[in-house]
Amino acid sequence: MADVALTDSLISKLAREIARGIIPIATLKQTYALDQENFDRLCDTPFFQNRLIEEQAIWSASDPMSIAKRIGAKGATMIEEYLPELYQQMLDPQIPLASKVEALKQISRWAGIGDNPNVKGGLTPEDAKIKITINIGGKQLAFDKEAKLPDRVIEGEVVALTPTTAS
Repeated sequence: MADVALTDSLISKLAREIARGIIPIATLKQTYALDQENFDRLCDTPFFQNRLIEEQAIWSASDPMSIAKRIGAKGATMIEEYLPELYQQMLDPQIPLASKVEALKQISRWAGIGDNPNVKGGLTPEDAKIKITINIGGKQLAFDKEAKLPDRVIEGEVVALTPTTAS
């Protein structure tokens, strides 16, 4: 295999993955297209060694917040690794539709889509309401709907809709 040129950010990501120890080294080498010789050469570089030490210190921290983050990262990694297999199962015509729907519901919860207050970004009942107010002259029209739109206010100036004629 030819020498592989890795950027600093890719080397840092590889160091992070090795420090975490979730994905096997053989899989990481395959992912980063590294044969054993290039992998060994990379591991000997001071930049990689420093990044690996830093990532190991971060990953090994024993305070409660670090432990919770580590568990979350491990769980998210496992879910991410399982998604392609789950996707293939969902395409399998032999698997009942009800099972596929349940799988889609679970993936939606993991992704934070839908009603999951435990996932940051999950919808709350208040998030699912839209209020549109239109001011026309001295009149105000208000509409309340159940849905989700990004938070924003659109303001503008009154514009005359009657065209002016040039003399």
